[in-house]
Amino acid sequence: MGSVTTLSDDPRSAHGRILELFSQRARTGVHDVVMAELARDLRMSKRTIYLHFPSKMALIEELLDNWATKVEHQSANRWNSDETCVQSLKRWASEWSQGIGQYSPRFWTEVRDYCPDAFEKYRKRMDALREHSLERMAFWLRPGLSPGVALELFFAAVRTAMDPAICDRHNITRSDALDSLVEVWARGALVDPDALIGQVNNASRQAKTLRSDQP
Repeated sequence: MGSVTTLSDDPRSAHGRILELFSQRARTGVHDVVMAELARDLRMSKRTIYLHFPSKMALIEELLDNWATKVEHQSANRWNSDETCVQSLKRWASEWSQGIGQYSPRFWTEVRDYCPDAFEKYRKRMDALREHSLERMAFWLRPGLSPGVALELFFAAVRTAMDPAICDRHNITRSDALDSLVEVWARGALVDPDALIGQVNNASRQAKTLRSDQP
């Protein structure tokens, strides 16, 4: 779960190794990655790197595309699982914290400025997933709660739980902090945190059917 970079590439291949190390070095910002240092630490020439990725922009574009594809697959797996709502949220929080959540705000700012087209494509795919989640979450939430606000608060809580200072202050692991926040959020926001995902899916499909049957 720790790697989010090589969905389709064998991480042992030259291509996969380049992308994996680049992703690790870029967590604080893409401009921090020096291609000569990347080649040295991979024990390959810069020419070899450029045979696989002709530019740093190409590395970023493939990184974002792989992330989006992996997140889409993870989302589909969760919605088709036999987990409860709270179990699914815990899995999402764990996947996010061990993957994309490790990248700094500076990374995203630099990606947006350096590769605006790739960033926009990635953002649209993530927005589509978010809208899909909001539609499903409407059947989880207590009446009167805004799905958009509830989801934003959940994201903010996940980011807070990842703060090492908070974990150190309370002498808990990041995993324990994430589990605690999901329990607190779910028990307050959801009608039935222990409902099965399949039940939520059925309710969503039935609602869509009713809407489509209306004149």
